[in-house]
Amino acid sequence: MRRAAYGALLGVLLAGGPFCPAHGQSVVEVRIVQAEEMRPMAQGGATVFRLLRNVVLQHDSAIMRCDSAHVDQQANTFDAYGHVRIRSQELRIQGETLYYDGNTGKGRIVGSPVVLRDTVQKSTLWSDELFFNTRENTAEYHVWGRIRSGKNVMESSRGHYASRGKIATVWRAVTFRGEKVDAYTDSLIYHQLTERAYFWGPTRLYETHRMAYGLQGWYDQRNDELEIQREVMADDGAQRIFADWFYGNKRKAFVEAKGRVVLEDSLSHNRLYTQHLRYWHDTQLAIADEWPMVFALDTSGAVHDTLTLRADTLRTWREVRRVAQVDTTELIANLGANDSTTTTDGHRAARTRSRGEMPLPNGARRAVSSMNPEEPASNSPSTANERTSTQHRQGAQGLEGTERRDTLWRSDTVHFAKGIGRVRAYKRNAQLIADTAYFSGVDSTVTLSRAPFPYLWSDSSQASAQTIVAYVGKNKLDSVHLNARAIVAMRQDSVHFDQVGAEQIRSHFHQGALRVVYAAGDARMVYYMVDGNEIVGINRVECPDFRALVENNQPYEVTFYHSPKSSMLPLRETSIEDRQLYGFEWREDLRPQGRGDVVPTWLTDFDYYVPVRERALGYRKIERVTLERAIEIPAPESSPHDLEVTNGDEGARDIAR
Repeated sequence: MRRAAYGALLGVLLAGGPFCPAHGQSVVEVRIVQAEEMRPMAQGGATVFRLLRNVVLQHDSAIMRCDSAHVDQQANTFDAYGHVRIRSQELRIQGETLYYDGNTGKGRIVGSPVVLRDTVQKSTLWSDELFFNTRENTAEYHVWGRIRSGKNVMESSRGHYASRGKIATVWRAVTFRGEKVDAYTDSLIYHQLTERAYFWGPTRLYETHRMAYGLQGWYDQRNDELEIQREVMADDGAQRIFADWFYGNKRKAFVEAKGRVVLEDSLSHNRLYTQHLRYWHDTQLAIADEWPMVFALDTSGAVHDTLTLRADTLRTWREVRRVAQVDTTELIANLGANDSTTTTDGHRAARTRSRGEMPLPNGARRAVSSMNPEEPASNSPSTANERTSTQHRQGAQGLEGTERRDTLWRSDTVHFAKGIGRVRAYKRNAQLIADTAYFSGVDSTVTLSRAPFPYLWSDSSQASAQTIVAYVGKNKLDSVHLNARAIVAMRQDSVHFDQVGAEQIRSHFHQGALRVVYAAGDARMVYYMVDGNEIVGINRVECPDFRALVENNQPYEVTFYHSPKSSMLPLRETSIEDRQLYGFEWREDLRPQGRGDVVPTWLTDFDYYVPVRERALGYRKIERVTLERAIEIPAPESSPHDLEVTNGDEGARDIAR
């Protein structure tokens, strides 16, 4: 009782009105609420009170408790030692040593560590040294600190916490550990009320196997949104996106990128360049609609080549489909099994070998062999429809009615791609133009269409039709179908062209080599006869259908069906109608002459993203972030009870509470 009464009396005697420091500013004095012992002592010409045991001080609405304290009433400052506890309206601070200025409301507290708690937001700050302001309810550290807000933990060398706005600002070697995302950055501002973090400097965000890198942006934890700007890389393990601006929404499974965008396949290193990309993960739909271009590495040949393809819009998506597995080995074997064919009207087909009654000159051989466009766009997006797939299945039955009995079916996730508008492609041995290009993984087809025709070039040959369909199996070209007003031409010189025309032209391949060419429907052929190096005449052949068997890219057997007609004319006696098939037009002016004719003007550097990729992957290698958390999140500590005043009168007890 005597100790409590003494503490109450001491509080009454030392309580006074406001101090009046320099400039006449009114400030709130530091009040001594409670102590078991008080000793006056001289210090620097001023009288300082030394308070011992169970000390309680008050400044404005803040209550401070410690084991001992030195109070300078003239300066309105005090130093507190041992089990320092501070309670303001929203903040709780604990440490070992406190230096406090009542004129400014600023203090410095040290400990091992100092702990600050926000009782409203349920946040906690740990540091070895803390600078705080009781008037503004702020705190900051300059050496090391850790802030916990909910399930998020931030570590940094420097930091600032504002209780009123519930904003934590951290910088220098920042580590962010969230419930879903971990991050490393230079500077970060975290809004506790909105659960949104803003970051600056080289920033790496990790979520299991995913990584995002950039120099500026924000992450919304509540809505699972992310926006990054400047030198962006987003990596999901299978694909990487590089861009100037990136946005991702995990709830909507949506991604958008702008600027210099590159979509890179992590395994094949195939690349898509564009200025605007959108991607929906649920449907796996990707749309590139601003100057898109595809780089696809072709490793099927002895010399590796790169397909460059451009369109106004490129789309890719995946679907679960029933897929046929077809082997053309039996088909090709059956095509050459019979030496002759009997038609439905009873006419005997005319069969001609290179040494037979209707010799096939070198010009005709070139025209037939030129139907090998190789693989112009087997990995590129194209245009197809159900009719195309039906035609392929019908063709798989055999050119002369041979029924396919070895077709197998399976359910699989099928890839589709489509290029729309001004499609152009360049490859070392093949080039094309079209209005629409469509790739279907159902039957591995690439379909080209154009108004009026798509064009396909290979070396000195040109192919055109209303639609061009290429079938690809096991990364090799299986067949090429030219449908409706099909014409294949091979250049002899600048004005003379060998030509083959029909309603449909089929070129079949085996293990990448041309084996069979079949023309159906009003088949016509114009080829030039050569004597030495001089063209001496032309030969025109007309028949409903013909078939050519090819080996080493040269026809060794050609069969004309249904009473073929042949005419030979000296070159000097021919007219333009004799030398050209109806509808033929050599369009070398449309042909891409090099990769520069395909690449859009905005793309001046194909490898601009490489330094960004190297920096980002270098950070990931050093930080070793995989599925585990590198830093253990500390468990929250219980609220201290020692801020309650145990001695003193009821008034002092109310103040402390």
